[in-house]
Order: sequence, then C-alpha cells, then structure tokens
Amino acid sequence: MFRAKGEMFGDVADLDAAVDAYREAGRAQNASHFTLSGFASVLLIRFQHLWLSWPNIERSVTLSRAAVEAAPTHDRHGPLNLSGVALRLRFGRSGVLGDPGDLDEAIEAGQAAVRAVSAGHTLRPTYLANLAMAHIDRFRERRTESDAEAAEDVDAAIGLLREAVATVPPGHRLRPGLLTGLAGALADRFDTTSGLGDLQAAIDHAAHALDECPPGRAVRAVLQMLRGRLLLRRRELRSGEETAADLAAAMTALREVIDSATAQPRLRMTALRTLAEQATEPAAALAAYERAVEFVPLIAWHGLDRRDREHFLAWIGALPQEAAAAALDAGRPERAVELLEHGRAVLWSQSLQTDLDLAAVRRHSPDVAQRLERVRDRLQALDALGDPGPAHVASRDRTSVSDTRVALAREWEELCEHVRRDVQRCEGSGPAGLRA
Repeated sequence: MFRAKGEMFGDVADLDAAVDAYREAGRAQNASHFTLSGFASVLLIRFQHLWLSWPNIERSVTLSRAAVEAAPTHDRHGPLNLSGVALRLRFGRSGVLGDPGDLDEAIEAGQAAVRAVSAGHTLRPTYLANLAMAHIDRFRERRTESDAEAAEDVDAAIGLLREAVATVPPGHRLRPGLLTGLAGALADRFDTTSGLGDLQAAIDHAAHALDECPPGRAVRAVLQMLRGRLLLRRRELRSGEETAADLAAAMTALREVIDSATAQPRLRMTALRTLAEQATEPAAALAAYERAVEFVPLIAWHGLDRRDREHFLAWIGALPQEAAAAALDAGRPERAVELLEHGRAVLWSQSLQTDLDLAAVRRHSPDVAQRLERVRDRLQALDALGDPGPAHVASRDRTSVSDTRVALAREWEELCEHVRRDVQRCEGSGPAGLRA
C-alpha cells in the first residue's frame, strides 16, 4: 500500500515507510525473491521520485540481481525486468562516467523478461515500456558516435512502445505513462531526422495522454513539460498566427508544471527556466528566474551526501548567471549580485546553517537546543566521512548511511520550524537565524 501510494503521488512519507518495511523483511537470512524484488522496487521508486542519493540505486542493482538468482525459472520475468530498470537508472545517474555495459545488460535483461511472458500477460506492457526506455538511453549515448546504430535503438523503442500502447485500452492506468514514453521516443527521433511526422505524432500522443491522466498524478507534470517543449519546437517551424497559438499553449503547459505540487523540483526549475527564456519583458524573465533559483537548495538538499549535491549543482549549471543577466536587463544590478551569490554558495551556506550559535535557543528551550546540536554534529560528521565508494563499503551499508542523512536533515528542518513557530522570543529564530 505504501509503495503504491508513493509511486502514484510521490509522497515522501509513504516511500520511506515502504523502505522501512522492506528493510525489516529483508533481514531474513533467506529472503524470498518477492521480498528482494519489492525492496529493490521501492528503492527505485524513491530514487526516481526524489533523485535521492546514489546508494539507493546501487543497492537496487544488487537486490534485483539477487532476486533473479533466487527466483524459480518460471517466475524470473519480474526480477529480470527490475534488474534492467535498475541498471538503466544507474547508467543515467552516473553521467559521463556511466558504463555503457549497464545499458547492454539492461536491454538483455529486458528482452529476457519480455520473452518470458505471453502476449496477453498483464505485465507485458510494463516490460515492453521499460525495455524501450533502455533502448532510448542507448540511442542517446550512441547518436554522437554511430547514427546507424543509434537509429536502430530509437526505432526499436518506438516499435516496443507502440505495441505496449496497443495492448491497453483507453482509461487504463498505464496508458498515460505509455503514451508519454512514445511521445518522448518520437521526439528523440525527430531531433535526429527532423521528420515533421514524428514531431506531430509526439504532440498528438502527449495530448491524448493528458486527456487520460487525472489531476494529481505525478506523471501529469512530466507530460506537460514534454508537451510544452514539443510545442515550442513546432513553433520554430511555423509562421503567422500558428506560432502565437503554439507559444500560448506551451506557456500554459509550463505553468501547470510550475504550479504542480507533485512535480519534482528539478522539473519545476526546468519549466521556470524555459518560461524565462520565452519571456518578452525583462521583468517577467527576472521573476521566473528568481523562482527557479529558489529551487536550488531543494535540489541540492542537505539530506543528500556531498557527492550528490555537487552532482545536482553541476546539473543546475549556469542558472545563477542566467538569473543575474536577467536582473541586469531589468535594471537591477544589486539583485544580480544577490542571485549570483545565492546560486554559487549553496554548499557553503548549508554548512553555515548547521553551524549556529544556539545560545538564544538554549535560554528558552534547552531540550530543543540539545537536539539541534546533536543533529548538527551528526550531519557534519557524515559530511566529514565523504563517499567511501563501492570498493570499501557494501551497498547496503551505504544505503543505511544515506537514509540516516535523510532522516537527520528532516529532523533538522522540523526542529528549525519548531523554533520559528513556538520559540517566539528567541533571538535569531526567524528566517535569518535557524534555516533548513
């Protein structure tokens, strides 16, 4: 139940509860392939929804491989599919350092999972879609090296997704996600071949998916982001009133992403950057960039280890400079300096935020001050440890450290909120004092 709710709505508490339940069940010496698969699956869901910490994905790869080995031959299709997903996500999370062998292994595992089930099996559409995503990732990796090999991968992905869509009726819960994947694959092929038919088909599939996706589903924001991007691409190829219509529809889609409570912070930041790039007035561009910069501490959250935070700051890239340039265009040089400093100093400021003079808090609430000190010391100790790396620490131990950091960061935020709300007379207890 926790896993299903967490997957659909992205609720952090549900995902954490599911992880705790599976961790307890997985302590058995001879854990079943069901338990191993379930544990790997919920770690993957948490990783995808929150992009939460490298050890989660490493542990998922280990658990899913163990599930394949533990499962009887007739029941290996589930663990095989899961192993393919975990390997694909590990490659994507590794960036330029990713091992292409992970993608090859992911495709082999996905193909084996598809072969192991009948044409009418209820899980076949999911297996087809996951195999397609592995082909898409390999297409993106290969297209700069070999156009012919890359074309084979994207064509295979489109074929697999079309088969998956054809097997589920309108209104089926899987259909919006499958249509999203198909629209994305067609968009990828358009980027390579410039075939207008692919672009229009991608836009149509995204629209159909939105029609079938109820409000509140996490995938809806992904769909609107994709639709907005596709409409902006089509706008570049059109003229006259059609361009204005595409721009207006794209802006509407992007605003839904920005306002979505279930969208990932990274997605909302991307939508805001796109909105700023399309703005015709300097003040409007600055307003969008200011909101985008506010997401930097959420994306590089101090509940992640330093390696993950640095990874996300690299992904954020030139956002602070873009925001500062918008401030200069709007005639606000002092704001430009503030935006540059806000974006550049996240890790440093997080360190300062846990290095506080707690004297004021201690005078009014000694117990809270003591808890803040304990949490601060443990967070700083974890930062000092750094990343021991796969050669030194087992994946289950790295996952445990990661979960400890997340729990501590959340406890810190709750304590700070308590100080703001309840310890009214504390000096420095407002936003300028204790901050999460």
